[in-house]
Amino acid sequence: MPRRRREVFRLTDQRRRVLRDLVRYRYLRTTHFYQLLKAGDDVSSRAVRRLLHDFHAHGFLGRRVVVADPSAGRLPHYEQVHWLSPPGVALARACGLCDDDFPLTHARAQQTLAHETALTDVHLAVERFCHLHRRDLFWQQHRLKRGVNPDALFALTDPARPTDDSTAYYFLELERWREAGHRHGRSALLRRLHRYAAYQGSSECRRDWAWFDEFRVILLLATERRRTNLLARLAAELPLPMFWLAVDGADLNGPAFRSPGGDLERTYSFLD
Repeated sequence: MPRRRREVFRLTDQRRRVLRDLVRYRYLRTTHFYQLLKAGDDVSSRAVRRLLHDFHAHGFLGRRVVVADPSAGRLPHYEQVHWLSPPGVALARACGLCDDDFPLTHARAQQTLAHETALTDVHLAVERFCHLHRRDLFWQQHRLKRGVNPDALFALTDPARPTDDSTAYYFLELERWREAGHRHGRSALLRRLHRYAAYQGSSECRRDWAWFDEFRVILLLATERRRTNLLARLAAELPLPMFWLAVDGADLNGPAFRSPGGDLERTYSFLD
């Protein structure tokens, strides 16, 4: 029986957009694509799934089914996570969507994929804030290990303000698991936060990043209880306004953050 010829992969505008989104966010669930491609009904959702199937069939996507964490009393459900394979990265480079410095992404453990896609959730949430409040966003999620090693670095710029006072810088720490790695009475997280405190305003930070040495650290905790407990610990140990704590999944368009540096009940937003 003759072998079926492989269909030629034609780079339509929609396929180019899928490539662009995978370069921008790196790890995306199918539901992220529904949002990004504005698939609002069953017909358009099926079209998105077919689009992703074609990418995978031509070897441009890696993917893995993961179990989403149960929330709000709902049962766990399965989600497909997608990332660019090495041929997909080569295609994106050929299209001018990334340069040679773009890091290859690989299959990950389920817990790591859950972490990566949770970072995508935050990235999308900050983008929504910027769209609503007319801010410019810089986001970096790879090659960040220097004096500190955050999950992401981002900057928000208000074009209406003077250039030398228009941009605020943030390191992101996504903490979905219980504190661990205790040593001399401090968890690995507390030791990292002490490192951030020493890094603030330092010549080391200026050498590492060149354009800033003042920043805030955004910590997203799994539950309100964990946020409250960490706030109390920081208020006693590191009562600094540089730390902003929110609950993972909070609406970042409003006052989602609390800080150990002052009134523990006061809430802050990216507009502060």
